Amino acid sequence: MILLNFAHPLTADQRGQLAALSYPVDEVRDIPTQLDLAAPLVAQVKALVDSAGLTPEQCGTSGILVILPSLNFAAVLLLAELQRRIGYYPFIVRLRPVTGALPPRYEVAEVMDLNCNLARSATWGYPLWPDQTPLALALEIPSDQAAVVHAMAVRQARPAREEEK
Repeated sequence: MILLNFAHPLTADQRGQLAALSYPVDEVRDIPTQLDLAAPLVAQVKALVDSAGLTPEQCGTSGILVILPSLNFAAVLLLAELQRRIGYYPFIVRLRPVTGALPPRYEVAEVMDLNCNLARSATWGYPLWPDQTPLALALEIPSDQAAVVHAMAVRQARPAREEEK
């Protein structure tokens, strides 16, 4: 599996935790994520995904894990861009602080399969209000920001306009 890391570099312990969860990582790509909040984020996030260097072959044949950047708007745009390029949502690695650790350390909490959650919610007949989409729930996005997630999901259903390419 290829791990695209848009956060702090992984430790050996964290890689071991991923392997213990049946997600052995063959390659880690650390992508430095420094964003200019005064500039539009869409172009910056597209550049981040470009810098990951995924080839079409890797998109079709390799499992992809992602550690998202901490900025929620960037995380949403990043997921949308990856989904557009690879055709599915990648697995998301969620890290959590280790209780009582000094200096602060993080451990792998879980690996989330957004595709499975999306399919499951559709079969359960849940209404997909903006703050109830699987992506908004998985990212714990507040309802006032979930409209962005919902708009992106709706936008996916239509062809991209020339200025969006």
